[in-house]
Amino acid sequence: MLENIDVQFLPHTADVRMQVSAPTIEELFTGALCGMNQLIKPRFCNSSKPLDVAEVIQVHSLNRSCLVIDVLSEILTLTQIQKTVFCELTIQKLSPISLTGSLHGAKVFDGFDEDLKAVTYHEAQINQDAKLNWTITIIFDI
Repeated sequence: MLENIDVQFLPHTADVRMQVSAPTIEELFTGALCGMNQLIKPRFCNSSKPLDVAEVIQVHSLNRSCLVIDVLSEILTLTQIQKTVFCELTIQKLSPISLTGSLHGAKVFDGFDEDLKAVTYHEAQINQDAKLNWTITIIFDI
């Protein structure tokens, strides 16, 4: 995980609540992906596995907060269909309502550690603090 990004898992009664903070909006997307991967398959992206699966994603949303959720939902769908953990997101184009990028990952042959059902919009609101760091809270349905 990148050193400028802070990912914390917070208490939640039934699901998983994650808060991500980063100095740039691009790093916020990266941090959100890293946090989701920590749930799906901890330490998988820290291994020396070759990232030999590539996908292009293009997502459009209503606003920036929804965009983060929609991007993660798209990646989660690809993860489940392809049995692949996508460790890297390279953003080619980013606007407040759309993202185009490429994903790189590796196949998982021994199953996922956590079965995430969905990335929810509940509590998803991007904020910028006084130091101009970006923060979002994301709830995963498990």
